[in-house]
Amino acid sequence: MLKSKLNISCTIYELRSTPTTLGGAIGVGWNGLRILDELGIYKDLQTACAETLDFETYNANGRKIGTLGFGAFKRKYGYGVMRILRTVLHQLLLRRLYEEGIEVKYGMKLTEIEETKDSVKITFEDGTTQICDLLVGADGIRSAVRSLHVDPEHEPEYTGISVLYGLVPTCTLSEPIYFSTNFASIMSRRGLFATGFCDPQHETIYWFVSHEVPLRNPEGWSTQDKESEKVKAEVRERMKDIKVPLMEDILNKSPWFRFYPVFKLPPQGKWYTERTVLVGDAAHGTSAL
Repeated sequence: MLKSKLNISCTIYELRSTPTTLGGAIGVGWNGLRILDELGIYKDLQTACAETLDFETYNANGRKIGTLGFGAFKRKYGYGVMRILRTVLHQLLLRRLYEEGIEVKYGMKLTEIEETKDSVKITFEDGTTQICDLLVGADGIRSAVRSLHVDPEHEPEYTGISVLYGLVPTCTLSEPIYFSTNFASIMSRRGLFATGFCDPQHETIYWFVSHEVPLRNPEGWSTQDKESEKVKAEVRERMKDIKVPLMEDILNKSPWFRFYPVFKLPPQGKWYTERTVLVGDAAHGTSAL
């Protein structure tokens, strides 16, 4: 929108060497959908996501506790809640960048930021430098823009909890789907087991559960083979009071698991200077659990 509406040219610098394939599904609320509509990808989202007008909650025995309705927000604001694979949303955004002629440079590790009253100079590991009028740090909970320049003393803290998640093809499941909407959770004494569709055809179920685990990799990590069986056993033990058969079916049929560590930033941090601003988790990362 900076380029199309304000004629402000911009360049995106990405640390990773290629577009990431990390992540499961994400729920996008009405405020986010409004912005994505302005960016021109809302119609594509509608054909690729599962609209979530209601969020159901069940107890450990599979009895419905209640429903949180999102339909009222759609009637009021014109947008509801959508759940979509992160990789799909990422590709839609990248396509719009290409259509607008906005360059994305990959493999760019930021090493230095020099700010004056007139400009900001950024330097990367490969020696590349760039001078700009405004620097926006949208680089996540471990933001280089924050640690190098805006607020170096403000470090993220691991909460001790990681989200264990996976995707499973619906056609592989033999137990009945316990929920009647696109997203639901089962409440147990030691947490929740959440499940939901993330495509309009209901071909894929995204699931997640909170899991206390030592930090192995700040970027997250996958489990394989014997470790996967160990993790399954730990989840079963943690959620042993859940009597809904679909949970066990999902654990058995999921082709992979992945841990996403949950970090938070302590309060009262700094999020801007005269010509640099932090947005998203770079500025205000908090635990969602």
